[in-house]
Amino acid sequence: MSVSNIAALTAAIALLAACATAPATAPDSLDAVARDYVALTLEIGEREPGYVDAYYGPAEWAQAARAHPRALPQLAEGAA
Repeated sequence: MSVSNIAALTAAIALLAACATAPATAPDSLDAVARDYVALTLEIGEREPGYVDAYYGPAEWAQAARAHPRALPQLAEGAA
């Protein structure tokens, strides 16, 4: 695994940890964080084969990840 992949995965883990400790400020903020996390995970899956072993969510989310994958630095920035 390359250094940039490790950085992206580390950023994704940091995002998940922040979700567990940050209080929600609006009723839908947890939903927004969850959507962002799934989008980030699907985009990482486009860069790292086997990262997502199964996905049962909306097909359009997976299609968006395939159609518009961000570069690794942007993925890391999005996770941060």
